[in-house]
Amino acid sequence: MTRRFSQDSSNYSPSQSGPGAHPYADDISTTYDRLMEVLNEESSLRSKLDGLFERQSQQAQEALEMAKRHCRAVEEAQEAMVKNIKQTKKAIENARHSSITEIHIN
Repeated sequence: MTRRFSQDSSNYSPSQSGPGAHPYADDISTTYDRLMEVLNEESSLRSKLDGLFERQSQQAQEALEMAKRHCRAVEEAQEAMVKNIKQTKKAIENARHSSITEIHIN
């Protein structure tokens, strides 16, 4: 049996028959149609999965940016605390020094 395929294979159907059509033409046609459905579904599922991956990546990127902002805020708060501790310690030392000086002067 000889089949001629057009340049555009999307126009081809395995059930096309000519002289001496194969006895399995219906099975071939059914299987071919099912395969095309599966391939189309696969394409649709791949597109959906790509979209989900993109959203997941965006969400992870947003979470990373939020974590970076939080880290900067924590570091700034810690720096402020350390600065306050140093200033308080210096003020206490100055107060002690002033008290000692006053005692020696009197």
